[in-house]
Amino acid sequence: LADAVFNYLCLLGWTPKSADEKLDRATLISLFDPIHIHSSNAAFFAMGGYGLYVWSSFGVCALVFIFEPMQIRKRHKLIVMRLKREIRAEKFDKEELN
Repeated sequence: LADAVFNYLCLLGWTPKSADEKLDRATLISLFDPIHIHSSNAAFFAMGGYGLYVWSSFGVCALVFIFEPMQIRKRHKLIVMRLKREIRAEKFDKEELN
C-alpha cells in the first residue's frame, strides 16, 4: 500500500517519459526529471471542478464516522439504565406483594 500511495503522489504533478502508470520506487526515482514537473496544480485537489462537492462530502462522511460510535454508546447507556430501572421496579413490586 505504501508503494501504491508513493506512486500515486509522484504522478500527481509529474509525468514520466514512459506511459506506465504503475512503477516501483526505484524506477520512479531513476526516471525522475524536474523538467517534466507540471506548472499547474495537481488535479487531485481540484477534482475536475467538483472539488468543493467532493471535499465537503468527505468531511460529512468523516463526521458521521466520528459521531456515530458516540451516539451508539450513548444509546447503549440509556438502554442499560432503563433496564436497570425496570428490574428495580419489578423487585419493588415483588417485595410489596410479599
